[in-house]
Amino acid sequence: MSKKEQVITFFKKNGIFIALAVVFVAIAIIGSIALANNNKTTPTFKPNFSNSISNPITQNNSANSNNGNNSSNTSQVVVPTVITFIMPVENGQIVKDYTDNTVVFNQTLGVYSAHLAVDIASNEGAKVYSAYKGVIESVETSYLLGTVITIDHGGDLKTVYSSLDVDENLAVGMQVEQGQELGVISTANRQEYKDGAHLHFEVLKNGEKVNPLDYIVTQEDK
Repeated sequence: MSKKEQVITFFKKNGIFIALAVVFVAIAIIGSIALANNNKTTPTFKPNFSNSISNPITQNNSANSNNGNNSSNTSQVVVPTVITFIMPVENGQIVKDYTDNTVVFNQTLGVYSAHLAVDIASNEGAKVYSAYKGVIESVETSYLLGTVITIDHGGDLKTVYSSLDVDENLAVGMQVEQGQELGVISTANRQEYKDGAHLHFEVLKNGEKVNPLDYIVTQEDK
């Protein structure tokens, strides 16, 4: 048998195996090419923890918290003004206290009554000062009380000065400073003239008479 016939006989007997081998080789070649291409185009993931993304909810809450802290730190704290009065009479001495739950004897009228003021005595003609800054609300004269000055200090707080000779330069609506002279004490208060020259001094808070000693700071208090 010639070589040609031998080759033809070999392929007839083994053709199917040869074909399968070719197919397997082809598949292997194609797979290798695909894998090589895939390795070239697919990037390798390397986590970067330093650039990790923050949780937006946590981030917003943190921002809101910081804003709140900034608002709290920058807001002004309102501190109530503490009002203290000076002694409104030159060399004055308190000779009769404020009483609202007991009565005291009025030797001029001969009766017992509440005394919703303090009486501050000094020599006749001693100077009377504004206990605190404010605006003169009224200047009135009556038979029983003599001349009376009312000063509005704002915040529903007023002071009333009875039985004095008023400085001629004062007028309603005038702004006065703490310690500004208002006049001098006298014996014009006919309800209490037997007590001698003194200032009958009242303090009104929200329209109610209150104890002036809650506001007056004396030398003994300092």
